[in-house]
Amino acid sequence: MTEFPLPLSNNWRVFGLPIVNGALAGNIVLFPGEFKKENQEFGPRHVFILQDKNRQYNFVYWEYNKKQPTLIPENIWNKCFHKDKITKFSNRYYIHARGRDIILPYMPDILHQRLIQSKQFNNLDLTYTNALFQHLIEPMFQEHANRALTREPFTGWKKDLITNTKYHSYKDILMKQKKKYEPVIDLDVPFEKLDKKQKEQIKQAFNIIHTIFPNFVTSI
Repeated sequence: MTEFPLPLSNNWRVFGLPIVNGALAGNIVLFPGEFKKENQEFGPRHVFILQDKNRQYNFVYWEYNKKQPTLIPENIWNKCFHKDKITKFSNRYYIHARGRDIILPYMPDILHQRLIQSKQFNNLDLTYTNALFQHLIEPMFQEHANRALTREPFTGWKKDLITNTKYHSYKDILMKQKKKYEPVIDLDVPFEKLDKKQKEQIKQAFNIIHTIFPNFVTSI
């Protein structure tokens, strides 16, 4: 097995972490580098490799005080990737790290092809253009901003959504009731086709929900 050119970090607790905000929302972490501290010089140890839902790879760095990573600018690539480290013509390396088997590129495919002067493309790679025009692509990814992702959140951060503690007893009951609730209306029937009594029941239920959870729905 050929040694992977990028150094292994101690950040493997974020392996598989989904990115839920920003231009890279919808990506997951496949190779974690070190978080970059302020005034640190860019280097290979700061490289994170992400993969999106289309299996495209993105090479990013992650500042220690930010909640999401940033694409590595094209003018920084020479500080992170080096021609003399290339050992695979395909730019695909099989690695076994922290009990996991992964196939990863060492660098963006377009940079690899440039360095080895190859005319063979592994597949379409958008890393170069993404890095070059990162200030333009963020609007393209906004549709992912509110995606529901099922993986556990990164334990290094805490997100507290409950700010009003006086409703905790109601919320406890709500969570218990969730396990044994029975549907009271057929949601396949449009609201305007319900009878007057059913409409009033729905409105009353929504009033209660918004009283306990004022931020439950803020926009459509």
